[in-house]
Amino acid sequence: MSKVHFLNVKEGDCSIIEHASGHVSVIDVCNARKEETSLAARIAEMIVKSAGSGNLNQKAYPVNPIEYLKEHGIASIFRFIITHPDMDHLDGIKDLFVAFSPTNFYDIDNSKEIEFNEQSPYREEDWKFYKKLRDTKPQINPKRITVFSGDTGIHRAKDWELFPPCF
Repeated sequence: MSKVHFLNVKEGDCSIIEHASGHVSVIDVCNARKEETSLAARIAEMIVKSAGSGNLNQKAYPVNPIEYLKEHGIASIFRFIITHPDMDHLDGIKDLFVAFSPTNFYDIDNSKEIEFNEQSPYREEDWKFYKKLRDTKPQINPKRITVFSGDTGIHRAKDWELFPPCF
């Protein structure tokens, strides 16, 4: 049976699917920086988890997807999917790829550019890493698969034969 995990990751999104086939899909990423969580943050997280129902101010205690995956015994990612290239869906992508080396990278076809300044809560290095994944040709490791609205896999059979969905 498949398991779906929805993570609390600050402003963005991160969902994980453990498929019955054994493959793991990660959809978007935020707060995936390879940094140690402070003792104070861990204590606060334990308090929030044991508090019960109501407004628990959970956004103040986000989960780090890298640590979460490791804590759940997940050692590799078969499929990483980006729903759209905004930084709250890419925050920590470089560290995630270093830690788990996803096999396949699903993305939309885009040429988006972002400018950074000192006030940005996100790292420019993550954007540059994403652009390298997006723009490098040939796209072999990880294999970048672009999905277009209305795609059924019929017109892009070559990609699906090489890297089947395995849902």
